[in-house]
Amino acid sequence: MKKIFFVNRFFYPDHSATSQLLTDLAFGLVEKGVCVEIVSSSKLYQRKTCLGASTEQVNGVRVHRLWSLPIGGGGLFARILDYSLFYVLAFIKLLTAVRPGDTVVGLTDPPMLDVIVKLAGSVRGARVAHWLQDIFPEVAGELGFRAAKGPAGRMLRYLRNTSLQHSDLIVVIGDGMRLRLIENGIDHPRISVIHNWADEGSGPADGEKVVALRRSWGLGGKFVVGYSGNLGRAHTYESIFEAARRLVSEQDIVFLWTGGGVRYEELRQKVLEEGLSNFLFKPYQKREELSIALRVPDCHLITLNKRLEGLIVPSKFYGIAAVGRPAIFVGREDGEIATVIRQNDCGAVVEESDVEGLVDTICRLKNDPVTTVQMGNHARALYEDQFAKGRAVSRWYKLLTELD
Repeated sequence: MKKIFFVNRFFYPDHSATSQLLTDLAFGLVEKGVCVEIVSSSKLYQRKTCLGASTEQVNGVRVHRLWSLPIGGGGLFARILDYSLFYVLAFIKLLTAVRPGDTVVGLTDPPMLDVIVKLAGSVRGARVAHWLQDIFPEVAGELGFRAAKGPAGRMLRYLRNTSLQHSDLIVVIGDGMRLRLIENGIDHPRISVIHNWADEGSGPADGEKVVALRRSWGLGGKFVVGYSGNLGRAHTYESIFEAARRLVSEQDIVFLWTGGGVRYEELRQKVLEEGLSNFLFKPYQKREELSIALRVPDCHLITLNKRLEGLIVPSKFYGIAAVGRPAIFVGREDGEIATVIRQNDCGAVVEESDVEGLVDTICRLKNDPVTTVQMGNHARALYEDQFAKGRAVSRWYKLLTELD
C-alpha cells in the first residue's frame, strides 16, 4: 500500500470530535504498517490561537499543518475566510505531496472539501475516498441558510454529488446517511457504513477518581444528568431547559454541561437570566481525563435537531456507551441513535418537544437506580460488540487495502 493522505481542518492535539476520530484512525493505521500523512490547518477548534505552520512527525504520522488566520471563526465572514484559505492551501499541498497511486481521504470540515480533494486527487493520479461526517449543503439549508436551498445550493449539491459519484470509496457514519446519498442519486457500489467510535480508554475507570471528581464539583449525593461535548447549531436544548426549570425544586437533580459551542454559551446565559440553580457548567475536559468526567453523570443527554436526521449522527453516543451510562436521546423517535437505544435497551428516547416526557424519564431513572445501572451495562456491552475503536480501524484498513 502506498501513502494515505487524510485532509481535515483539525488534527491532534485538537479536542474537536473529528480531530479525535481522525487521530485515532491515523495512529491505528500506522500501527498496522500504513504510511499516513495528514493535511490540516494549524488551528485549534474555536480558539484564536494557532499551533504554527509546520511539517512534523506525530506518533509515526507525518502532519502538514497549513498556515491559518488567528481568528476564532465564530462569525459567518470569519468562517468563509478561514475555509477559503484552507481550500487553497490544502489544494496546493496535495498537488505537491501526493504521488500517483496514493490515496487521498477527505473529511467534511470545512464543507465541500470533497470537491477540492477529488480535484487534487484526479490531477495527481491518486485514488480518492470521502469520509462523510455530515452532508452539506443540506445541513446548512435545514439550519435556516436560505441560500443553501436556492440556486447556489443546487450548484453545491451538483458539485458534491459529482465528486462523490466519481470517487473510489465513500464512508458514511450511519445507515440514514447512506440512504440520503442514494436519494441524491449516488447509489455508489463503494458506499460503506463505518460508525464512529469511542476510545477504549473511555471504558470503566477508577471509581475512586469518579467519586473524587463528583465531590470536587459539588455533586456528591446528586442524581446527575450530563451533557458532554459541543452544543452547536445542530443541537436543541429548549425542551431540556424547560424540563430543568420544572425540576428546579428537586434539589437532588443537577444538570451538568461539560463542553462548549455556540449554543452552550447561549444556554448558560439563559440559565443565568432565569436564575436556575440546578445547572453546573464546566469546560471541555482533557481527553486523557474524559473517561472519568463521562462517568460523573448517572445518565447523559444527546440532542439533534429533528430536521437533521440522516445528515448528522451524534458521536456523543459512543463515548457514553463506552463508559457504561444510559443515554436520553432528545429528537426524532425513528432516528438512527434513537433506534439503537431502543433496540438495545441502553437508555430512553424523547421527542424533541415532549417536555413532560423528558421530566418523567429523568425522574424514572433517578427513582429506579437498578434499571439505570442495567441500561448502562447494556450500553457498555453494545460498545464492546459494535463501537470499539479497534473494530472500526480494522474495517478502515480492509477498505483502504482493497483499493490497491
